[in-house]
Amino acid sequence: MSSNSSKKFGIKQSVAIIGVVLSSLFIGSVAMANNSNITELQEQRQSITDNINAQRAFLDQARREQNDTMAEIAALDIELAEVTNDYYQAAENLAAVTELLNEAQIDLILAEEQRELQFEVLRSRLRAIHENSPMGYIELLLSSGSVADFLNNMEHFSRIIERDHNMLDELRETEERIARNVQHIADHHEEVQALTLELENRIATLEGTLAARGARIAELEIEETSHLAILEQLDSDRQDINLSIAAATAQADAARAQQRASTQNNRNNVNVSSDAPFVWPVDGPRGVNSGFGTRTHPISGRSEFHTGLDLRGSWGTRILAADEGFVSFSGWRSGYGNTVVIDHGLNGAGQRITTLYAHNSSNLVSQGQWVERGQHIANVGSTGISTGPHLHFEVLINNSPQNPGPFLGIN
Repeated sequence: MSSNSSKKFGIKQSVAIIGVVLSSLFIGSVAMANNSNITELQEQRQSITDNINAQRAFLDQARREQNDTMAEIAALDIELAEVTNDYYQAAENLAAVTELLNEAQIDLILAEEQRELQFEVLRSRLRAIHENSPMGYIELLLSSGSVADFLNNMEHFSRIIERDHNMLDELRETEERIARNVQHIADHHEEVQALTLELENRIATLEGTLAARGARIAELEIEETSHLAILEQLDSDRQDINLSIAAATAQADAARAQQRASTQNNRNNVNVSSDAPFVWPVDGPRGVNSGFGTRTHPISGRSEFHTGLDLRGSWGTRILAADEGFVSFSGWRSGYGNTVVIDHGLNGAGQRITTLYAHNSSNLVSQGQWVERGQHIANVGSTGISTGPHLHFEVLINNSPQNPGPFLGIN
């Protein structure tokens, strides 16, 4: 081969290598951009979820207050009915007592007139006796022809005067009795009148309270409608973001798949199926350092059963959730170091599936947190009993370790 041909071949080879490198860098940058976009969308979704929870809390509070106010209105309605009934009875009593008072006052006036009339009769009689007797009353008695006549005349006049006096006493007693009755009725009239006024005030107060509670119910109904409208909009926004996350995740998965395909010449790379149940939990080249099953422990040198796969990854590489689920553990576990365990729920056979991620340099999720498929949950490290940075990955069904290979689509 000539020197010119060698130079041309070298230039072509260099151009090809540069093209591969640039392509790899471009694919990597696309994947990073997609990951950043997904993280931003997930943060937006979390913010919307927090807002939804807050709106639901406001809605629940408004509905509780609405129920309490409705119960209060029902109690006020009963009280108002009772007070109104008492008021009508008091008003009837007031009318009856007023009528009695008017009648008693008329009786008192008649008694006074009767007493004055009787007194005038007595005065007239005494005046007639005085006018018709030239000697007067004393002289008439002294002119009696005998003691018997004197006594008879004196007894006659005494009886007339006694009868008039008794009549005046009776009239005075009747007048006093009627006056006492008038006073008693007047006192009772004041009591009934005061009770009627008090009941009127209570009715006005209850009606005002009911009006205020009714206005508050109207406000709460407006608040409920507002919260429901906000929740509907937030739910729509969250669905839109879910679609965006799904699209960005698919794009990121495609970019990572293309990036992994460009590094297939690495010696520890493995081929995986594109329709694997789980996503590859290490965000980088796919390689297995140690398989599932019996092996010689790299530190103790003893034969042992390895309960997972040691997946290749450099220090700080992103560890991804193999599938969505709740974090059932996040912390330090002896031998495993920093560990995350995710509960993925039940499979079609009713068996509980969990995944374990160990030797992490740091955990980024906490117990009880919901994580999405492919979410960044930790970083590759070498904590616990470990010979170097890698991810120890386990799949457990009902807490029994399974070979993770089929779940990751390893051929």
